[in-house]
Parts: sequence; structure tokens; C-alpha cells
Amino acid sequence: MVSMRRLIVVILLYFLSLTQASSQDPATSGKILIINSYTSDTQTSLTFITSFSDYIIKNSNYEIVIEDMNAKSLALSAEWESRMRSILAKYSILEERPRLIVLLGQEAWATYLSMPLTVIPEKMPVMCALASRYFVELPPEGADVSEWDPTPIDVSSVQYGYNIVGGNMYDFDIERNLSLVKQHFPDTKTIAFMSDNSYGGMAMAALVRQTAKNHPEYRFTYLDGRKESLSSIRVRLRNLQKNTVLLLGTWRVDKLDSYFVKNSLYQLREDCPGIPVYTISQIGLGYWAIGGYVPQYFDQGTGLAQQTIAYLNGSNQQVKSQYYGLSMVPNEYRFDIEAVIENNIEPTMLPVNARYINEKLTFFEQYTREVMLITLAFIVLLTFLIFITMLYRRTKRLTQKLRSNEQQLKLARDRAEEGNRMKTAFLANMSHEIRTPLNAIVGFAELMSEGTELPIEERKRISNIISQNSAMLLNLINDILDMSRLEAGRSKFTLEECDIVALARETLVTVKTATKSKLQFLFDPQMPECILSIDRQRIRQVLMNLTTNAVKFTKEGSILLTISKDDKYVRISVADTGIGIPADKSEKIFERFEKLNETSQGTGLGLSMCKMIVEHFGGEIWVDTTYTDGAKFVFTIPK
Repeated sequence: MVSMRRLIVVILLYFLSLTQASSQDPATSGKILIINSYTSDTQTSLTFITSFSDYIIKNSNYEIVIEDMNAKSLALSAEWESRMRSILAKYSILEERPRLIVLLGQEAWATYLSMPLTVIPEKMPVMCALASRYFVELPPEGADVSEWDPTPIDVSSVQYGYNIVGGNMYDFDIERNLSLVKQHFPDTKTIAFMSDNSYGGMAMAALVRQTAKNHPEYRFTYLDGRKESLSSIRVRLRNLQKNTVLLLGTWRVDKLDSYFVKNSLYQLREDCPGIPVYTISQIGLGYWAIGGYVPQYFDQGTGLAQQTIAYLNGSNQQVKSQYYGLSMVPNEYRFDIEAVIENNIEPTMLPVNARYINEKLTFFEQYTREVMLITLAFIVLLTFLIFITMLYRRTKRLTQKLRSNEQQLKLARDRAEEGNRMKTAFLANMSHEIRTPLNAIVGFAELMSEGTELPIEERKRISNIISQNSAMLLNLINDILDMSRLEAGRSKFTLEECDIVALARETLVTVKTATKSKLQFLFDPQMPECILSIDRQRIRQVLMNLTTNAVKFTKEGSILLTISKDDKYVRISVADTGIGIPADKSEKIFERFEKLNETSQGTGLGLSMCKMIVEHFGGEIWVDTTYTDGAKFVFTIPK
């Protein structure tokens, strides 16, 4: 019984293997050879190979084989043909023969087309990708690549002999770009074309040279990377003359085989400001070039894979007419709108079907999808919040009320504590400041009333003392009332045109006369006059406070009043040779009731009022802590 079961299993496995073998139809399997110009890890090649292979593997039984020519260096172009011959010879034997060859890149494409038909595998179908309609033959062995001046060849003249069955090609249209130059800059005399030390650059330069023969109205000059280094290109760009237009081809490598990235183009851009720039290949578009008639670059891998399967599977005639044969990658007019505006090109001079980059879109145009998603999310969130609000509204109301009451109690407590502190400070200061002149007034008044036999001179002296202390008491009360009005905002400022230099000189004379001090009073105005729109009395009050303070704390030496100005401010300083101000109190002395010497006369409100007056005019007041000969106060008034 067991042997019978084993026999049945073996028979079933045999028929299953026959079924699988028959499904591998030789007509729908085999190798597809990709001959890559560079290495397969180069970004452009990698992108194409990845998308091409993914589509082939998912939709067929074909095997992908990749061979790299390593054809980056144009100086070694004489070796490209031998490399191509080696690859083709490797796959010429029957068991290795591919069903189709894909030539990837300009170098592989041009090398294949430059070879004699006698070495081309017979009836081997070929497709191309990332190639151009016009190619140039490779320089012969031993030739100087920098001096090789080939003639561009249209692929259509050779394709049938090389069994080309499909592919996509770029068509760099020089004529249309020159038409743009003629339309936008009709005074152009010179066309400067820039290309690099690569096969693509050499082919583009050859195509421009051929087109130049049809345009004797222009003088063509070539910034050729085969002959130029980056530094020499920069020098030539700086020397471009007026009425020159720069036409960009390609720029990756110079004559020193130094490879460059996008940053080098930013350097080159800075070397020719004011020179209009167009591009035939999209290079420089978006940060240098105005625009041009350029190919639409895209990943060709999937599209060419579809062509490959359609050809190898022998699809119907309708499909053949769609895929077989070479097709051109579509070109389009593309412009950088910022560069168009910068070069004063009217929008009406641009093609109607042109595409633009760097357009300033409205916020909604730029973020339409995001705005719609945010709006939808907002509606959902709002609905949710309304539902939640209905559940906890009462609790929230009570919580807010409790918090509000707590905050009000805290504010009331803080105000009460601040008021109590201010009251204590005020009473402490006022009890001392008022008691001193009041005691003198009362004492000497009693002496006058009882001393009827006092000499006249003694009576005059006592009368003067009473008068001085009355004035001191009146000043104290006036300071307190003035401070109160300033804090409450009830003090009015009357603006008028005033010469601050004359006002300062007048104030200094007044202080000198009133104090009868032996100090030197110096005045250093750095301009003959300075007219400002100020409240004369308020600024005089600041000057009086600062100079009288300087006199009060200076026993000998001088008082220096200085006025200077700059573009924005008038700066006034009062410097003395007195006891000075400690650095740690340079900010504190502007607070109310703050005094350095508690035994000195004064309310401690003068500097605080000065600060409020100066800041009302938009200025600042401070102590210059770098001044070491005494104290120096500085304040500014906007011009």
C-alpha cells in the first residue's frame, strides 16, 4: 500500500515538472542586456535600471544582465570602442546571446553607432535610453580630444543599419533657443556657449557650431570644458562684453577631469552679473538661467520596459505602431519667472504654452490640499469640542469662578502689601525730610517772637534761615505732588521748539548763581545750537536736578555739562568730581525714595522724576559706570 502511494506521488511530481517546464516558453524568456555608459551605481543610471528591472521582473520571465563601460572620462574615449567590442563578444555565443540590448547613456549610444556594421551582432535588436538624436563620432586613437571638432550626425540617417527597434532620445533644439534670444534681446551681438569636458558637452558644442553657420548675425564664442578649467571659465565669464547672451549646455567636469556639483554653477553665476542666460538642457534653470526650450526630463525606465516587453512578445500591429522605432522626448518652453522679471522681459513676449517655475502662488494655491485637510480636521475637532463642552460646562464655570475669586484676592493682597510698603517708605522719608526744615522754621520763629531786643543783623540772619527752610519745605511738597501727577498721567507736557544748547547754558548759570559754589562749572556743547520739539520746563527740571545733585555731592573740583548728537539722538551728560556712585547702585538710585546718603537733604524722588520725564520723550537715562572721577549721568532725547 505504501509503495503504491509513493508511486502515485512520483507520477504526480513528474507531470507537475513537465507542466512547469512547458510554462517557461523560450519565446517569452531569456536575457536582456543593459550596456551602461557609466557604473550602475551612478544616480541617473541607478534610477533607470531600478524602474526598468522592476517592471520587467514583475511582468515577464526575462533576466536582466548589466555591463558597465566606465566611460566617464572623455580623455579615454579611444578605449570605449574596444570595451564595447569586448562586451558584445562576450554575449555573442549562443547560450549567452541576449534577446535585446539596451544602450544606456550617450557614451554607449555613440560608441555603438560609431562602430562598423561588420562587428555588430547580426539581427540583434537594440533600444536606447538617456541618449540624444544628434551624436558625434568618437575621436580616433591618439587624437587630442580638446581639439577634436566632429560633425553632428542625425540618428535617423544610420538607425536602420544598426537594427534599432525602439528607445527614447533627447532633441536639443538650438534654433528655438536662438529665436528666444532674438525676441527678448534684439541687440545681442555675441552668443557664448558653455559646455563641459564630457561626450555630451562635446556633442552639444558640435551641434551649436553647426547651427551657428545659419546665423551670421551673431558672433559665437565657446566656453569649452575640454579646453578650460573652472578657474579659466570664471575669468572668461567676467570678461564677457555687453550685448552678449550666455547659452548653457552642460557642466559637470572640466579639462582637469575635476567633477562639480551644483555649487560650482552658483560660483559661475556670480562671475557674469547682468549677462542674460538661457539653457538648452535645463541646467541652471531655477537659480541662474532665464529659461529655454528644453527636454522634459523624467524616469524613462518603466516606459522603455513596456516597449521592450511589447517588442519581444510580438504584440499586434497597433501596439507595434505605438512602441516600435525611436521616439523623441517631448520638449517644452520653461522659464524662471523671477529671472524673467529681473531681466525686464514682458510676459507677452513668452510663448503661450510655456511652463514656469518660482511663481508666487497664493497661499491657498500653494497649500490647497493641506488647507482642505486642516479645515476638515478643524470641523471634526470643533464638533468634538462642542460635545465635550456640553458635558463639563457647569464644572468649568465653577472652576473659573473660583480661580477668578482667588486671583482677585491675590491681586488685592499684593496691592495692599505694596501700598503698605509704599506708605511706610513714604512716611519714613517724609517724617525725616519735613521735620528738618519745619523744626528750623518753628525754632527761629519762636526766637524772633521772644527776642525783641535782638540786633537788626541777627534778625535778618534768622529771617533768611526761616525763608530758606520754607523754600526747602515747599520744594519737598512740590516734588511729592509732581511725582504723584506724573505717575497718574495727569501732568501735561507742552511741546515747543527749543534750543537745548541755550537751555542747558541757562540752567548751568542758574545753578551756579543759586548755589554760590566755588566749584568750576564747565559747559562743552559740540554744536552751536540744537533745536528740539520738547517741553522746555520739564527738560529744564531734569537739568536742574542733575546739576544740583552734582553740586550737593561735590566738595571741590568741577561740574561738566556736555551736549552731543548723532543721527537719532541728542546726548546730554552731567559729570562731577564728587564722591561718585557705587556700580551696584547705578540702577537702584532711579527708584523712588532711594538716596545714597540718608542724612542728605532731599526726598529721593528727583532722579525717579528725571527717569519718567526722559522716558516720556522716548529717551533713556543712566549712570556711566566707566567714569571713575566722580559721578556721570547721561540721558538722551530723540531728534
